[in-house]
Amino acid sequence: MTRERFDSQKKIMRNSGENGIGTQDRLMMALLKDLYPLHRTINSDDMEKSLRMIGDYIGKGFRILPFKPGTAAFSWTIPPRYSVDEAYIDCNGKRFAEFSKSNLSVVSYSIPINKCVSYQELRRHVFTQPDLPDETPWMFKYYERTWGFCMPHRQWLRLDRNAKYRVVIKSRFEKKPFMVGEYVIPGHTNEEILWVSDICHPSQVNDSITGAVVAAHLAKVWTKRYKGRFTLRFLFLPETIGSVAWFSRNLKKISRIRYGMFCEMLGNDNRFLLKLSRQGDTPWDRIAKRAFKRHKNMGETKVITFQQIAPQNDEKVMNGVGIDIPTVSFTRWPYREYHTSADNPNLIQLKNLKEAFGITQEMLQSVNYDLYPISTVRGPIMLSRYKLWVPYDANPKLNQALQRILFMLNGQYSVADIAEEVMLDSKTLRQYLKRFEAHGLIRWNRGPWEKER
Repeated sequence: MTRERFDSQKKIMRNSGENGIGTQDRLMMALLKDLYPLHRTINSDDMEKSLRMIGDYIGKGFRILPFKPGTAAFSWTIPPRYSVDEAYIDCNGKRFAEFSKSNLSVVSYSIPINKCVSYQELRRHVFTQPDLPDETPWMFKYYERTWGFCMPHRQWLRLDRNAKYRVVIKSRFEKKPFMVGEYVIPGHTNEEILWVSDICHPSQVNDSITGAVVAAHLAKVWTKRYKGRFTLRFLFLPETIGSVAWFSRNLKKISRIRYGMFCEMLGNDNRFLLKLSRQGDTPWDRIAKRAFKRHKNMGETKVITFQQIAPQNDEKVMNGVGIDIPTVSFTRWPYREYHTSADNPNLIQLKNLKEAFGITQEMLQSVNYDLYPISTVRGPIMLSRYKLWVPYDANPKLNQALQRILFMLNGQYSVADIAEEVMLDSKTLRQYLKRFEAHGLIRWNRGPWEKER
């Protein structure tokens, strides 16, 4: 395929994305605010409701995939549906940590309980956030048979240490389906890019539904105009167990997925944190690093390796042993409001969501339309024979880069990769390489994964 055709398709996709974000960006905030208050535990009625809302937002073709509770998913087990009818702490007729007032008040997946306890026993089951004393933390015990409450630290300090407390949690565990949302935009091939988004944190916004609404919005505005090489697959699911469940039922698709992406915590005012794939130096990693260099409204992106400490989410599944999909993840972590009631819509800046949209759009454009030049001859090319030698006085930078360029014509590096390595602008390098193409000295691949033709 010629460079001109790729440039034309890239322009079409770029324009469709820019027009969409320019005219519909506030829809992301509306969806975010609708999802925010729901009790989105890993398997719950509100999780199902959330997936249906995202499906309505994206449009026709969105699927909800059911998984039976109690069945195996690799080394995991699909969890039951969880509901809370009522929960509170009572002391002499005064109630605290009422679920009806905040669904953060009960530790997610708490077992039913109704008994009187001492202050000393209660303190083993109550969670607070001392550095944010007026906020309620979010806590979960998905895979433990226990119970607990969350409340503001300042409120906890006012409780009587000598009193007795009745703790009531009326919760239910049911064999209703665990669910994952899926949406696919076909490309020219069945090779795929996978974008995974978490939606399972009740009454939390930045973590994690900012990533989900950006993904949903891109799917919405690109679905009718996308003309890329790769098929785009979007998953909306509960953290970790959702990805594990999907992969456990879709093993045959793994070999078609070239790269993965995960993002969340996108709306707060902080610089980006980009975590590279486990492999660390794939074309996808290089594409991500270049994209983030051009987007720094809140400062320079911090780039870390896969093994460095940071929140680990579904990228650990995709990068995991036996799946091995090179996956990058990015957030605006850390932020003070993390996992508390302060993580609410007031924290979110629309401009920050739009910047994240721009980055994801740029990454997907690059992976679809960047070309990788491959030399068609063995050994070094005799540049002077084809009038490709560039004298120092004509172009000093290109002259000094010639040998490095020749050694990178192996199909492993895109034009953008080579330009960055030799410190030339992509336009200059692309024009130079077109002269190679005219002499039949190179051909173009669309990525290192493409088989020799």
